[in-house]
Amino acid sequence: MPTAASSTCARAVRCSGRSRRHLFARFAQLGPGDTLVLYTDGITECHHHLTDEEFGLARLQSLVRRHAKLSAAEITQTIFHAVSSFAGRSTPVDDQTVLIVRRPAAPEAPVVPASTPAQPVGAAAPPAAVVPPRARRKPR
Repeated sequence: MPTAASSTCARAVRCSGRSRRHLFARFAQLGPGDTLVLYTDGITECHHHLTDEEFGLARLQSLVRRHAKLSAAEITQTIFHAVSSFAGRSTPVDDQTVLIVRRPAAPEAPVVPASTPAQPVGAAAPPAAVVPPRARRKPR
């Protein structure tokens, strides 16, 4: 499986409540366009309402890959909808939490209003207009 820095899906890292000394077992650096999905076991360990099969990590990864072009909010809603449909109930048996972190694919270019002429690199900015403070009114 590709590393977190080169893929839209990173391998899951379980954090146990038994050891409070380490909050995270591993660190990952997100590259441009990467998406990190954090979730509780209530997502992957949710059971099918007829077969008792778990939703599972493979199904979650497949779901995220298929919907990778959606916004983080839309992916989150898609996950909750899929898990709810899989379980056959809208109320989960276990806690279900999903957090999606996404690094933009490329830095956005600064927006320059059309009415403002572009400044050459290294050129001095025009002086700011000085606006005098309003005269204080005396209360009546």
